[in-house]
Amino acid sequence: MIKKNLGSILRQYREDKNLTQEKVALEANVAYRFYQDIEGGKQQPTVETLFKLCKALQLTPEAVIMPVWALWLDEQLIDDENEGNH
Repeated sequence: MIKKNLGSILRQYREDKNLTQEKVALEANVAYRFYQDIEGGKQQPTVETLFKLCKALQLTPEAVIMPVWALWLDEQLIDDENEGNH
């Protein structure tokens, strides 16, 4: 779920800034198809690539990572609750 959540958050920020995937990929110096796959939740960037994407989107890494972390924590709580019901 981390890949999917990360991609969704990057897409939301990109769309909020009215940028195309091509523009972000070019600015971050990553392959367009790779960036499409990141947004689509099929690929997960390295930390360095995430930093480049954040720079291209004029964001801090914290703006991207913290929402992903919060979603991950929520998933963990749900998993813990489900384990307790068995």
